[in-house]
Amino acid sequence: MIGESLRRLLTICVVLSLPVQAGEGKDEDTVVPSQVLRIPKVASGTDPIYNYITALLSRVLSTNASEYGQVRLHPNPEVSVQERQLRNLQNGLTDVTWSVTSIDRERKYRPIRIPLVDGFFGKRVLLIATGDRRFSVQPDAQQLKDLYALQGYDWPDTRILLHNGFRVIEAPYQASHRLLIEGFADYFPRSLVEAGYELQQWQSKGVSLEPYLLLSYRSAMFFFVSKDNEKLAKRIEEGLQALQQSGEFSALLHRQPFYKKGLELVSGRHEIVLENPLLSDKTEAAIKQYLPFIPHE
Repeated sequence: MIGESLRRLLTICVVLSLPVQAGEGKDEDTVVPSQVLRIPKVASGTDPIYNYITALLSRVLSTNASEYGQVRLHPNPEVSVQERQLRNLQNGLTDVTWSVTSIDRERKYRPIRIPLVDGFFGKRVLLIATGDRRFSVQPDAQQLKDLYALQGYDWPDTRILLHNGFRVIEAPYQASHRLLIEGFADYFPRSLVEAGYELQQWQSKGVSLEPYLLLSYRSAMFFFVSKDNEKLAKRIEEGLQALQQSGEFSALLHRQPFYKKGLELVSGRHEIVLENPLLSDKTEAAIKQYLPFIPHE
């Protein structure tokens, strides 16, 4: 009896260990598991734009799923700064990310040159410490340049401000608002995408909005993939174009709270137009094609 049971057990183990032939026993209606597309993990303070971008990307990928296959987004396990997110494309740790573009980033990675947030990252209002009387009257451009702006270490915006003659203190984003409150810098230029949400988080802690000025320069946020992933780049580009043609792209963007707040923030401000030396010729052409209201020099 024991010998018979042992033989049956060994037979079962052998059968289970045999490879299953492709299509064998497969029902035609069985759902094929989706591919995994690795994306950055949301960083503290970026929830609104992250939620919008991931919703847009999901919709983009669904427009041509019948041709390319189903995809589900999977955030990386760790939060990374901008440059690390981009390097992760090169290192094979991330499949797609999004970033404000620059010539250097486009040289290293493959951009999909369709702006994702209407050029709002090149429209910047100033966060200041509450009660800073230097901003009780409107400063001119030179007075602003005599003060110290706060920006991130690896941001293209840091280089843009320096190029235009501004003094800049570079710091990690996570420490920026606290440094502003404590007087280590005089103002913190924030895009129309970010300013409303950050005010909501920091106003009660000592951060206010400077009421007069708007820094403005040509800029665009793009999706990026690795240089050798042309198939994914083509898929994303085709999906974005389809959503543009249907009107779904602009409808999704325009109903975002950060977009509505950004339009409110820009109203009535004195615009200081800056030069952006970090744009490639192809990106300049894309901005002129997709963002005709952005100032051109």
